Amino acid sequence: MIASDGPLRSFIEEELKEEIKHSRVKLLGWLPHNKVPEFLSIIRVLLLPSYTEGLPSFVVESLVFGTPVIVSSVGKIPKIIRNGKTGILLDTKNPEKISSLVLDTVNNTHAIREMPEQAFLFAKESFNERDFMKGCKEIFNI
Repeated sequence: MIASDGPLRSFIEEELKEEIKHSRVKLLGWLPHNKVPEFLSIIRVLLLPSYTEGLPSFVVESLVFGTPVIVSSVGKIPKIIRNGKTGILLDTKNPEKISSLVLDTVNNTHAIREMPEQAFLFAKESFNERDFMKGCKEIFNI
């Protein structure tokens, strides 16, 4: 399932037309925020290869849902992803290497069972009301 939209959509549709036709790939388009929890609860892994990011909220939401993430090591992402424990940090932009890493991760039954629990525990410890309020106070110098 690909949940995204943008200028490459027509290219992706053309490149994956056989997979889409045979229901091996599903293009969901842009997901409204209220549909994100349902999406995260049914996927086995979230893949976000990117050249630049801040801290995407859906990466944090994935951790809360215990969904392992495979994400580029950009922006603030390395501050919340514990490589090999709560997710995997990509050190490549090579599509073949990324697809191989995704398949290896999904097929590694130990990792795919351990990462969701580790991701959830990390999110529970790291994203709580107390720390949120502390961060707000620091930002606003209260």
